[in-house]
Amino acid sequence: MAYFRVLWILFIAGISFSFTQAEQPAQEVAITVSSTPIPAFQTDNPSQVRFGALEFRGGLVLTSSPKSLGGISGLRVHPDGEHFLAVSDRAIWFRGRIVYEDNRPSGIADAIAAPVLDGEGKPAPRWDTESIAEDANTLYLGLARTNSIFRLDFAWKG
Repeated sequence: MAYFRVLWILFIAGISFSFTQAEQPAQEVAITVSSTPIPAFQTDNPSQVRFGALEFRGGLVLTSSPKSLGGISGLRVHPDGEHFLAVSDRAIWFRGRIVYEDNRPSGIADAIAAPVLDGEGKPAPRWDTESIAEDANTLYLGLARTNSIFRLDFAWKG
């Protein structure tokens, strides 16, 4: 499990999407995500893969079009190590599947973007969503600026 920590730190740092308000999806949409592998954690010492209890397995620089999703602020990975749920700082959900080659991340497949909905079921584009936490079938979504935490029902569906 420790090896996922380094991977996900790079995953979060490597994703950079930037939606404008007009481009934000009003409903769930499939998106294409391109990836460039990060072969080494330390470019000046690529043979170093152990960092205490952590082992670097690889990272990805990710891009997508349209470029209107915002930066990734929170990430949850399914216990299978492939499926993920993420939230951008512009109130957009992402889910998809991490593709591996030789036990190293090589890309993202089946990517979906959808707006975070407010209490009335409408997209919440002005929210500055900053974090997600999971407890069984409950997600907690943290918002900056308003210092709020929202509780949501959740079940992994792939």
